[in-house]
Amino acid sequence: MRTSDLVDLLARDNLVQQPEGWSLAAAMTGGFVMAVLLTMGFLGIRPLAVLGGSDVLAKLLFTGGLFALSIPALRRSLRPGSALRWSRFLPLIAATGVSVAAVAEMAFASHIAVWRPDTLICLTTIPLLSLPALAILALAARRQAPTNLSDAGLWIGLAAGALSASAYALHCPNDDPVYLAAWYLPAVLIAGLLGRTLGPRLLAW
Repeated sequence: MRTSDLVDLLARDNLVQQPEGWSLAAAMTGGFVMAVLLTMGFLGIRPLAVLGGSDVLAKLLFTGGLFALSIPALRRSLRPGSALRWSRFLPLIAATGVSVAAVAEMAFASHIAVWRPDTLICLTTIPLLSLPALAILALAARRQAPTNLSDAGLWIGLAAGALSASAYALHCPNDDPVYLAAWYLPAVLIAGLLGRTLGPRLLAW
């Protein structure tokens, strides 16, 4: 049997267990819990009185929105024989544009520092926190036998990055929306690049 025939068979039949139900949801939940535990253990979280405030809620809505944007493309990328379509990247391109605009806004606003002492921490910690979620999601996604491993890895990394950004938001003292757009988005994109790099190894049978 040719490889293309096998891919067509996997795409049509139910030979591959679908992680789009409980297993994928469980993997996402497990990845988020791991990121939260790591944040609590190594960074600490803000006081409960602050966490219940509108600023932190707005940050969680922002990072949750990034996560929600990644899910449709992630699910499509996991299907055997899924072709790479540029339309999947429109949310990613839009998010990048928002990030660039936010950095420009900070650069032209004299009262806002573009680079803050904790910016590098944000850019490195979010991708590092995403690694457990990335691994857990990849193990669940592997059961669907995706064929475009780099594409699938990218979206797994972006989803994991958004989950870890939500966990990091519980620690981060910066509530400025411009700061979120300027630095949280690039951190999530870095996690996506990690997923694209590691995806072929984690997802291969």
